Amino acid sequence: MKRKASKGEEKINLLLKCMKVKFEREYQAIPGRRFRFDFAIPDLKIAVEYEGGTFIHGGHSRGKGYSKDCQKYSLAAIYGWCVVRVTADMLRADPKRIGESGRELIELAIQMKRSGE
Repeated sequence: MKRKASKGEEKINLLLKCMKVKFEREYQAIPGRRFRFDFAIPDLKIAVEYEGGTFIHGGHSRGKGYSKDCQKYSLAAIYGWCVVRVTADMLRADPKRIGESGRELIELAIQMKRSGE
């Protein structure tokens, strides 16, 4: 059963659609591991992870959750994935500026991967 997407994840979903990027949600990239990336651009090996609850000490910013994320991101790097981590701060409510800095990071990752850097 899929969990309900957070508001931040919905904003990233909209952002990637507006960018006209082919992506998948809840993508399992690492063989033999249960974890999934929130969003993935598999052709370029780019993952986009929403880091919710960063200012309220949510699960990703406390002991066990943080440790699991470190393992996930380390394995992603070993397997050649670029992980773009996006916080709520990077997804402003102003529709004209939605995802401005998050978008810039995703665009940079795409540019770098396409150029082979």
